[in-house]
Amino acid sequence: MGDIANVEFSSVDKKAVDGEIPVVLCNYHDVVGNHRIRSSIDFMTATATAMEVDKWTLQQYDVIFTKDAEIGKVSLVEENIPNLVCGYHLGRARPKQDIAFGPFLAEALKTLVTQRQIARLQTGLTISGIRLGDMRSIQLLLPPFEEQKYIASILGGVDEVIESIRKYSDQIEQLRDALLHELLNRGVPDYVEARIEVPMSSISNL
Repeated sequence: MGDIANVEFSSVDKKAVDGEIPVVLCNYHDVVGNHRIRSSIDFMTATATAMEVDKWTLQQYDVIFTKDAEIGKVSLVEENIPNLVCGYHLGRARPKQDIAFGPFLAEALKTLVTQRQIARLQTGLTISGIRLGDMRSIQLLLPPFEEQKYIASILGGVDEVIESIRKYSDQIEQLRDALLHELLNRGVPDYVEARIEVPMSSISNL
């Protein structure tokens, strides 16, 4: 991966320090909870030095990944977001121009083959992590640039469907919980016990 992208580990912490530049921080939980980094996410605020802002401001199609604890979670920066800086516990892979396409690189890092490489390279007993050199050594299959863009467009559409299903699934779960709360606290008016008859013929056909 080090041949096709500039891979670095961020050192920007969550602290707000007087005299530093105000920023919004993309942190560990933003990556774990989102396949795409978008302006709609409620980022936390922090500060950073001018040098950190210059080095760690995120750009469209940067690929962000977790490097500690739950290692190898990947998210794609989908748009340029003002003052958004890559936070500590994260690594950034910035694809080299006309060699690697960011959306494709993000999908390639999610594949089972790549995730197994990352798992083998983890270090630490109580808190796991991965070394920068090991992350740069990850082996990826890299088709021609235009083919990467085509593959990424297909997989990106699949990701959108998955996110929509997850969003509606969460809403249905919340509705179920609210309904259960109402039933337990207020009861069911004119409750009548109901029995569901299951024909024996249907069981015998299983």
